Amino acid sequence: MRRLLRVSLRLLGIVPLWIVWLVISCVPRRRELWLFGAWNGRKFIDNPKYIYREALTRHPEIQAMWVAKDQRLFEDMRRRGLPVVLARSPRGVWAQLRAGAVIFTHSAEWDFDALWLGWPVRRIQTWHGMPIKRIGYDNDKDWQPQLRARITTLLWPYRNDRAHLILAAADVDAVTYRRAFNVEPQDVVLTGYPRNDLLAASRSLTSRRDRLRVIYMPTLRGTPGSAFPLLSEGGFDFQTVDLELARLGIDLFIKAHPVQRFCEADEGHFAAARHIYRHTGESDIYEELGDFDALITDYSGIYFDFLLTERPIIMAPFDLNQYLSSDRGLYFQYDDICPDSPCVDWKTVLQRLASLREKIGKPPHERYRALLNRFHRYTDDGSSARAISAIKLRVGLQ
Repeated sequence: MRRLLRVSLRLLGIVPLWIVWLVISCVPRRRELWLFGAWNGRKFIDNPKYIYREALTRHPEIQAMWVAKDQRLFEDMRRRGLPVVLARSPRGVWAQLRAGAVIFTHSAEWDFDALWLGWPVRRIQTWHGMPIKRIGYDNDKDWQPQLRARITTLLWPYRNDRAHLILAAADVDAVTYRRAFNVEPQDVVLTGYPRNDLLAASRSLTSRRDRLRVIYMPTLRGTPGSAFPLLSEGGFDFQTVDLELARLGIDLFIKAHPVQRFCEADEGHFAAARHIYRHTGESDIYEELGDFDALITDYSGIYFDFLLTERPIIMAPFDLNQYLSSDRGLYFQYDDICPDSPCVDWKTVLQRLASLREKIGKPPHERYRALLNRFHRYTDDGSSARAISAIKLRVGLQ
């Protein structure tokens, strides 16, 4: 009886939110006011960042405003003179009440305070990279995602994560997004990913350093906030790798997924190594990714982005079978998207690195170029500009 009472009270609590949301949906919208957010409002990175900067630089007709949920991020952006509001401040709430469009990396609910957005606002999904792993309604590890979405929309309509426009890089991910986000074909537009503009611009740069720089960027394993296990459990011997890197003239940077941390044992090894560096998670990797001579990765969408540099990519799916059984499935047969045969352990990776210097500055081989053309309609640095044009058309700002 008590449990039934608690459930009833919770359901009754939904009614006032319905009324608030209906009132908010009647507030007039300003088509020129675009709000941007990323990674739960706690980071100034990814596709929204580069559209935001494009709008501020070249489009005075757009009032671009970043929405932060993190006080430190808010203060940092304000010190830099960038238009920003705190999501739950009076100015932040008012901005969300009046916005004509919201541009985000994950969902309007996660990156903003969705209750204040109302029904009329145009939701622009930029996602956070071309997916290798199944997402949205395609996630085969998720329980009845479409049924759950319908129930959520019925009880909490402001949490509906429908997208009015999704940005894609090629036909491949456009088809994925239509199905994963349950949208019509015309709602997915090929613009390229704005965060890749700097990568595309770096293609013509060649390394002039005595030591090459390589970055290892594995995907998330486990849950957000957990320790990354693949170094300590994957046979990565810091001393052996460090000695080989010294011989090869290579510096290796290792960057964990943005929501994952290194385990304590590995932190100590980083401190002792001379040529292995822990890349901090605070900075925007796309500001410097084009400065690396090669990439090592596994199931991360960073692979697709780095293709634009036409530089070597080493695929290292050390735990492929375990990953497929415990995490989401993949959209591709893994071998089909690898520029070269994948590495099975760190010994194989080091063998690939031994021949890296002779590949730097040379045109990519035929298979690499075929993959580049498959996953990128555009290979220039104009994706941010194309995204602005697509959003303006969708919100009716001409």
